[in-house]
Amino acid sequence: MSFERGFGSRIDTASTAMASRDYAVWALDRFDRLGIEIRCAHDSSQPAKIRHYIGLGQKIVHHAAAPELLIYRAMLKLLLDTSRDEELPWFWRSVCLEHTTVPVARLTTLMKRCNIEGIEALHQSISDVGALLTTHSSKPVQTAPQYAKFFVSL
Repeated sequence: MSFERGFGSRIDTASTAMASRDYAVWALDRFDRLGIEIRCAHDSSQPAKIRHYIGLGQKIVHHAAAPELLIYRAMLKLLLDTSRDEELPWFWRSVCLEHTTVPVARLTTLMKRCNIEGIEALHQSISDVGALLTTHSSKPVQTAPQYAKFFVSL
Protein backbone atom coordinates (compact mmCIF):
# COMPACT_ATOMS: atom_id res chain seq x y z
CA MET A 1 0.00 0.00 0.00
CA SER A 2 1.33 3.43 -0.87
CA PHE A 3 0.05 6.96 -1.09
CA GLU A 4 1.06 10.22 -2.71
CA ARG A 5 2.70 12.86 -0.57
CA GLY A 6 3.76 16.35 -1.67
CA PHE A 7 5.51 16.96 -4.97
CA GLY A 8 4.61 13.55 -6.37
CA SER A 9 6.83 11.46 -4.07
CA ARG A 10 5.49 8.05 -3.09
CA ILE A 11 5.72 6.71 0.42
CA ASP A 12 5.28 3.03 1.03
CA THR A 13 3.42 2.63 4.34
CA ALA A 14 4.76 -0.89 4.89
CA SER A 15 8.37 0.26 4.62
CA THR A 16 7.59 3.24 6.86
CA ALA A 17 6.19 0.90 9.51
CA MET A 18 9.26 -1.33 9.17
CA ALA A 19 11.58 1.67 9.56
CA SER A 20 9.64 2.78 12.62
CA ARG A 21 9.94 -0.70 14.15
CA ASP A 22 13.68 -0.80 13.36
CA TYR A 23 14.11 2.61 15.00
CA ALA A 24 12.26 1.41 18.11
CA VAL A 25 14.52 -1.64 18.43
CA TRP A 26 17.62 0.46 17.89
CA ALA A 27 16.46 3.17 20.34
CA LEU A 28 15.62 0.68 23.10
CA ASP A 29 18.97 -1.05 22.65
CA ARG A 30 20.83 2.27 22.72
CA PHE A 31 18.81 3.37 25.77
CA ASP A 32 19.90 0.21 27.62
CA ARG A 33 23.55 0.65 26.62
CA LEU A 34 23.60 4.29 27.67
CA GLY A 35 22.03 3.29 30.97
CA ILE A 36 24.82 0.80 31.61
CA GLU A 37 27.45 3.42 30.77
CA ILE A 38 25.84 5.90 33.15
CA ARG A 39 25.48 3.35 35.94
CA CYS A 40 29.13 2.35 35.64
CA ALA A 41 30.27 6.00 35.31
CA HIS A 42 31.96 5.18 32.03
CA ASP A 43 33.56 8.39 30.79
CA SER A 44 32.29 10.33 33.79
CA SER A 45 33.73 13.56 32.42
CA GLN A 46 30.85 13.67 29.92
CA PRO A 47 27.61 14.71 31.69
CA ALA A 48 26.06 15.26 28.25
CA LYS A 49 25.69 11.47 28.13
CA ILE A 50 22.99 11.75 30.80
CA ARG A 51 21.11 14.39 28.81
CA HIS A 52 21.35 12.16 25.75
CA TYR A 53 19.96 9.23 27.78
CA ILE A 54 16.99 11.31 28.97
CA GLY A 55 16.38 12.68 25.48
CA LEU A 56 16.46 9.20 23.99
CA GLY A 57 13.96 8.03 26.62
CA GLN A 58 11.66 10.88 25.64
CA LYS A 59 11.96 9.93 21.95
CA ILE A 60 11.15 6.31 22.78
CA VAL A 61 8.00 7.44 24.57
CA HIS A 62 7.12 9.81 21.72
CA HIS A 63 7.40 6.98 19.15
CA ALA A 64 5.36 4.68 21.46
CA ALA A 65 8.16 2.12 21.50
CA ALA A 66 7.62 1.55 25.25
CA PRO A 67 5.13 2.67 27.92
CA GLU A 68 5.80 6.14 29.30
CA LEU A 69 5.56 5.10 32.94
CA LEU A 70 8.05 2.28 32.40
CA ILE A 71 10.65 4.47 30.66
CA TYR A 72 10.51 7.35 33.14
CA ARG A 73 10.58 4.96 36.08
CA ALA A 74 13.65 3.23 34.61
CA MET A 75 15.37 6.59 34.07
CA LEU A 76 14.69 7.73 37.62
CA LYS A 77 15.71 4.42 39.16
CA LEU A 78 18.99 4.39 37.24
CA LEU A 79 19.82 7.98 38.16
CA LEU A 80 18.96 7.50 41.84
CA ASP A 81 20.85 4.20 42.09
CA THR A 82 23.87 5.84 40.50
CA SER A 83 23.60 8.82 42.86
CA ARG A 84 23.57 6.47 45.86
CA ASP A 85 26.58 4.42 44.77
CA GLU A 86 29.45 5.62 46.94
CA GLU A 87 32.01 3.75 44.86
CA LEU A 88 31.46 6.15 41.96
CA PRO A 89 33.07 9.60 41.72
CA TRP A 90 31.21 12.26 43.72
CA PHE A 91 30.99 14.55 40.67
CA TRP A 92 29.22 11.87 38.61
CA ARG A 93 26.84 11.05 41.45
CA SER A 94 25.89 14.71 41.89
CA VAL A 95 25.36 15.20 38.14
CA CYS A 96 23.08 12.15 38.09
CA LEU A 97 21.08 13.60 40.98
CA GLU A 98 20.76 16.93 39.18
CA HIS A 99 19.32 15.18 36.13
CA THR A 100 16.50 13.51 38.08
CA THR A 101 14.32 16.59 37.59
CA VAL A 102 12.91 15.55 34.20
CA PRO A 103 11.87 12.00 35.20
CA VAL A 104 10.55 13.23 38.57
CA ALA A 105 8.44 15.94 36.97
CA ARG A 106 6.98 13.55 34.40
CA LEU A 107 6.39 10.76 36.92
CA THR A 108 4.69 13.19 39.29
CA THR A 109 2.33 14.24 36.50
CA LEU A 110 1.64 10.63 35.49
CA MET A 111 1.08 9.57 39.10
CA LYS A 112 -1.39 12.40 39.68
CA ARG A 113 -3.19 11.64 36.43
CA CYS A 114 -3.45 7.92 37.20
CA ASN A 115 -4.14 8.41 40.94
CA ILE A 116 -1.05 6.43 41.92
CA GLU A 117 0.10 7.05 45.47
CA GLY A 118 3.72 7.46 46.45
CA ILE A 119 4.54 10.97 45.25
CA GLU A 120 5.73 11.94 48.74
CA ALA A 121 8.00 8.87 48.92
CA LEU A 122 9.40 9.74 45.51
CA HIS A 123 10.29 13.29 46.53
CA GLN A 124 11.59 12.12 49.91
CA SER A 125 13.96 9.60 48.32
CA ILE A 126 15.43 12.38 46.15
CA SER A 127 15.87 14.63 49.19
CA ASP A 128 17.59 11.78 51.02
CA VAL A 129 20.03 11.20 48.19
CA GLY A 130 20.77 14.92 48.09
CA ALA A 131 21.45 14.89 51.83
CA LEU A 132 23.72 11.88 51.37
CA LEU A 133 25.75 13.69 48.72
CA THR A 134 26.09 16.90 50.75
CA THR A 135 27.29 15.16 53.88
CA HIS A 136 29.57 12.69 52.05
CA SER A 137 28.24 10.16 54.53
CA SER A 138 29.12 6.51 54.15
CA LYS A 139 25.89 5.45 55.84
CA PRO A 140 23.09 4.13 53.64
CA VAL A 141 20.03 6.31 53.27
CA GLN A 142 17.44 5.46 55.92
CA THR A 143 14.45 5.57 53.57
CA ALA A 144 15.72 2.92 51.14
CA PRO A 145 12.71 0.64 51.91
CA GLN A 146 10.32 3.45 50.91
CA TYR A 147 12.33 3.93 47.75
CA ALA A 148 12.10 0.23 46.93
CA LYS A 149 8.38 0.12 47.76
CA PHE A 150 7.74 3.05 45.41
CA PHE A 151 9.25 1.25 42.42
CA VAL A 152 7.55 -2.04 43.20
CA SER A 153 4.13 -0.36 43.46
CA LEU A 154 4.30 1.11 39.94
